[in-house]
Amino acid sequence: MGRGRNWTAEDKAKIVVQGLKGRRVAEICNEYQIHQTQYYKWREQFLENIPKLFDTAKQSKKETQLERQVQKLKSIIGDLTVELKKRLVRFIRCRSLAVAARDAEVLPIIRKLKAEHPFWGYRRIWAYLSFVERLVINKKRVYRLLRENDLLVKGDERLKAKRVSNGSKPRPHKPNNWWGVDMTKVLTREGWAYLVVVNDWFTKKILGAFVAERCRAADWLEAVNQAVCRQFRQGILEAETLELNLMSDNGSQPTSLTFMRECRALGVRQAFTAYANPKGNADTERLMRTIKEELCWLREWASVEELAIEVEKFVEHFNAYYLHSAIGYKTPNAFEAKWFKNN
Repeated sequence: MGRGRNWTAEDKAKIVVQGLKGRRVAEICNEYQIHQTQYYKWREQFLENIPKLFDTAKQSKKETQLERQVQKLKSIIGDLTVELKKRLVRFIRCRSLAVAARDAEVLPIIRKLKAEHPFWGYRRIWAYLSFVERLVINKKRVYRLLRENDLLVKGDERLKAKRVSNGSKPRPHKPNNWWGVDMTKVLTREGWAYLVVVNDWFTKKILGAFVAERCRAADWLEAVNQAVCRQFRQGILEAETLELNLMSDNGSQPTSLTFMRECRALGVRQAFTAYANPKGNADTERLMRTIKEELCWLREWASVEELAIEVEKFVEHFNAYYLHSAIGYKTPNAFEAKWFKNN
């Protein structure tokens, strides 16, 4: 007989049902190598539990809802418990008077920076304190002060882009090797204004920025011509070696005949990102985010002209004073000047 075999509930139910359908018990027992006493024991258990199946079916929906509510409450209680523990640790932890005094000196500066730059995280706050204010302070301390005073930038996972990389983008090896151009729109009381920006991927410098009421190829060319005049004062065609590439998306402006003819006349080679792949122009896309966080989103704009004036001021301030992590927390102007001096 079937000694030593572990029968699952499904196996037992299958065997009992065969008998209930009229098959001879002896045949069933011979096939599955079990005693008839075992079969009748399973049948009795099966028949006793049938009513419970109908009760479970009635309650399953309600129980599922209750279970969801319980899990939700557990999650809330768990989060509250963790937060209370964190706060308790902060209050219990005793710092020396010297540390408290140092924190009191730097905290007003941090509060002022956060008021002026609400999107700055602890790394950029630390960079400003270290390289501009010349304070001796580490990133952990800046992070702690921001956290304790509820000044950290809170991320939103719902806004995180989910994209698949389509390969690596070009890497510039010197200034004026790879530029990027892109456009964004800003709402004013007069309507939408369109901002076109050109930047150098190597130095992180903003080379051209043009604001217009419309978004035409001619407006994009204004930004490109600003960049050319800024970087090639003697004339772009007079440059000894020109290896200038211009990356853009596949919009109607950079792919227009007017825009492409102008680039060809200037000796600028165009390159385009893959479709639905903003990472191909990541340096310029990231600059656009900085402009929005540092300028466009911080106030309401009365007119397109007002925005254009402030964008011009921002470009000059950015190139002269903005510390960029990718170039060792130097400003774009300083980094570019140092490169040309050494090369």
